[in-house]
Amino acid sequence: MNRFCRVFSPGARGSLFILLFLTFVFTAAGSGSATVGELGDFLPRGSKIIQVISDARFDHDDDLEYLALYSLRGRFGLILLDRGNNQRYSVIFQKNLGDGSPKTEGRAGFGDTAYTYRILQNADLDGDGILEFWTIFQPADSSSAEMTMYKFRNQHYSQMFSVRAGYDLQFIDYQGKLVIHEVNGPEQGEVAIQSKIWNPRTNVLEAIDTSYRMTQKDYLTFARSRRRPCLFSPTANTGGQIRDIEYCWGESLNSLQEIPQGEKAISSLLPENAFLLEIVLDPAFSPYVEKSYVFTYQVPDKTNSKRVLLLAAQATWDFENARYQLTPLPFQAYGLARDPEGNLYKSLYILPGNAFNHLALLGNGERLSSLKLAILNNNGLFFEEAAVFNGDFHLQFVERFNFTDFSYHYEVITADRAKNKVNVKKWRAVPEGVYDEVGRFELVKEESYQNTREYKSIYYRIEEPVWLREGYEESIFRSFNRPQINPFTSGIPEPDFSGRLVEYIFKYMTPLRIHQWVYWEDGKGNEEALLLLRTDQAFWPPAYSLGFLYRHEDGISLDTFGPSSLVIGDGNPLSGVYLGDITGDGRSELLVLSREYDFETGKNWLHLNIMEKQGRKWRRIHDRDIQYDDLRLYKTGDEIWLFGYLQGEAKVVKNAVYPFIWENGRFNYLQKTVVENFARYLETLPGEKTDLLDEEFLLFPGPPGGRILEGGTFPVLVGPEETTALFPR
Repeated sequence: MNRFCRVFSPGARGSLFILLFLTFVFTAAGSGSATVGELGDFLPRGSKIIQVISDARFDHDDDLEYLALYSLRGRFGLILLDRGNNQRYSVIFQKNLGDGSPKTEGRAGFGDTAYTYRILQNADLDGDGILEFWTIFQPADSSSAEMTMYKFRNQHYSQMFSVRAGYDLQFIDYQGKLVIHEVNGPEQGEVAIQSKIWNPRTNVLEAIDTSYRMTQKDYLTFARSRRRPCLFSPTANTGGQIRDIEYCWGESLNSLQEIPQGEKAISSLLPENAFLLEIVLDPAFSPYVEKSYVFTYQVPDKTNSKRVLLLAAQATWDFENARYQLTPLPFQAYGLARDPEGNLYKSLYILPGNAFNHLALLGNGERLSSLKLAILNNNGLFFEEAAVFNGDFHLQFVERFNFTDFSYHYEVITADRAKNKVNVKKWRAVPEGVYDEVGRFELVKEESYQNTREYKSIYYRIEEPVWLREGYEESIFRSFNRPQINPFTSGIPEPDFSGRLVEYIFKYMTPLRIHQWVYWEDGKGNEEALLLLRTDQAFWPPAYSLGFLYRHEDGISLDTFGPSSLVIGDGNPLSGVYLGDITGDGRSELLVLSREYDFETGKNWLHLNIMEKQGRKWRRIHDRDIQYDDLRLYKTGDEIWLFGYLQGEAKVVKNAVYPFIWENGRFNYLQKTVVENFARYLETLPGEKTDLLDEEFLLFPGPPGGRILEGGTFPVLVGPEETTALFPR
């Protein structure tokens, strides 16, 4: 269950890398002086900018906002500026912090060490997509530092709470529980710790009655560790005596000023001729310190001037020596890996575990255009090699999650070419051990395909989660510079593509967000495909549109039809797209079954749209909407019957079934029947019947990848010339 929750939290996947590109911080002597100069126009004359945070997540729009911390003659202040579409700034928040301690320039100290906290901190603490920010400030002429939290509420930022402490202020995320440790003292060599729990969703700050005392040395160990005693449990102290102390994992949310971050944190550790590729900061790499980076870099191969080596290392902050320590990781490849379409893969991936995160490293193998994958487990002390895979044609790393028992496992698929065939091996491993390490991989399948097209049709995956009926699967690998494309607003890429239509699908599967597809050739030899396109940006529930991909005299076109936001795979019968011959002409129609919640009536309506292919257009064959609480579509002999069920209201309207029969190109209504139960009514229908909404006829959702339909599924009509294509909606 912890895995399921972790999957739904942002930042759980290895694709979140290069943190400096997500949120960047300017210092007075740092880069971005042009932006800092513009912001200075909104500050008091003579002000010095200390920190600037640029992010679009300070409100609900997509425009960048700038949160600046500045000082003027020892007095500090905050200002939040919104840069709108007209490229002009407007002030949406301003706060005077007062005079700061001249000794530390307003920064609060980390205990009695030489470290101090950054004054301005930020994070999305409640997971709503809007950033919270807080200050840790040391006022002048005060022995206590203060921490103040600000949250976006009612379209503006408001102060949520303020706490004070004389020795230290810790703000820790204990796996979703946000705890503030107010540390005061020392008295007789001991400090006192009082804890408060803040719920960012309810904004309740709960004080824990029990306080704890420890020596300054023990406190420093406590404050720097990721695994700490839970000094915020109300059951930890009973009757004035500590009976049992639980330990829990937690990450500090307060960044220290003196610890360098990002590329400059490790650039001095690399050789002069090294090129830094990717860098990830993750506190779950080490049990002792939270500032731990893993990164990949390239250096020339001394044994071969035509090659470059791809290496990986870990850099961990050494508190005593105030510098990063470099530890090489057991991985060596020869440049970046490519997929068969020529796209470069990223090299570094995080595999979430329990308390510690593990690694997957990908690069080009020793042979040209091959791929090498190394999986490293984190045992709490160091990273150790768990498995290594090579593929000379393709290699994939997939995570599969099952809703039934909330279990997950990993799959590795290697594809090698031999004598014009593609030989495939599939390996499977489940997490094991106390840290959910990647277990031993077992070979579960070996198969061979006649050509690369067959392999790609079955095994190619989009680079985002694909929802299946029993769970989901996700390709862990990500490629560089492949942004999503909305084909219905910005057009499709490369419409003059000269290859086969399936090759176009393989090439643009990820940018166009093609989750499933079927392909066929009509009676004239024209290539066509039906696509299931993901359209939403949420993790759950996924919404799709149906796309029709075809080639014409001017190139390739993609049109959409059917429901604009189709949710598939839920209910009984399953919402989705079915194949069936309703008109009786030997040609298949698409039966699009969807559910939509009606806020006015409080009902979850079941909609059926029957779409017929006419040339390059898809047309609904019925005039009126088919919308009921429940429905069934049966074939009995040569007849097509539709039964729609409407739930009544007590003492107002009774439950009723509305039967229709398909005759003369339309559904003809017969006579409604009042029923107590729709399922029992269906059981009383005479004769043998075929349920056209049975999974046997289900097209989407289907198995991952693509399928080839028989050429006669959608045959070409003999008659008038084909009509023009649909305009994108």
